[in-house]
Amino acid sequence: MKVHLIKAFSESKFASEKDEIIQFVELLENIQNSFGAHWALDTEDFGLCYDKSLESSISRRLWKDHDYYPKEAMLELINQDVAFVRSMFRNLFSTEKDLNSRVSKFLFCCDALMEDHKKVDGKFRDHYHADCSIISLYLSLNQEEVAYAKQSQIEQFNVLVESRQPTDVSLQRNLIITKVMTTILAKDDQVLAFKRRLDNDLGRPSSWRFWVSALLSRA
Repeated sequence: MKVHLIKAFSESKFASEKDEIIQFVELLENIQNSFGAHWALDTEDFGLCYDKSLESSISRRLWKDHDYYPKEAMLELINQDVAFVRSMFRNLFSTEKDLNSRVSKFLFCCDALMEDHKKVDGKFRDHYHADCSIISLYLSLNQEEVAYAKQSQIEQFNVLVESRQPTDVSLQRNLIITKVMTTILAKDDQVLAFKRRLDNDLGRPSSWRFWVSALLSRA
């Protein structure tokens, strides 16, 4: 990644799409409020916990769109085997383990559960987690320094900043991008002014990973 190209990307997007960027940060912070209030892996009704944790009073588009229903699919899998899904999330959130390994295991388990789901003529034919965008949301809401982003956005960003690994769209790559962009944004006076204004509106500091998410959403 070339720092001057990252700065140019950020400056260009804030100049032309500032309102959209701030609105996206507000959306992620709104979802974070729900996640913080309801997420508890060991709660008795884990299905209700998951449902309430992934909720927003602004928009549900991050988990419900045209032919895209990862939340509804996961609720079906939880209903199918709650203990297994609970263990999947426990492993996914185990930060002492390698990130890509955690994600790979989570996807493997999703695939296995979906195969069982299909055998009993279940409602879904896809768990909608394969592109990792919803997984990046889970991780970012759980305070891991990963941006919410679609793989296509990571790939486009890689091209824009002339990355040496343009096809690497892994969550580990996401983690690196988030750390680098956070460092750059935190030194930008204009971005800091926008962030202070939003922080005042929220009544608490907004998360840098959500600002990175918002910028990547414009890639």
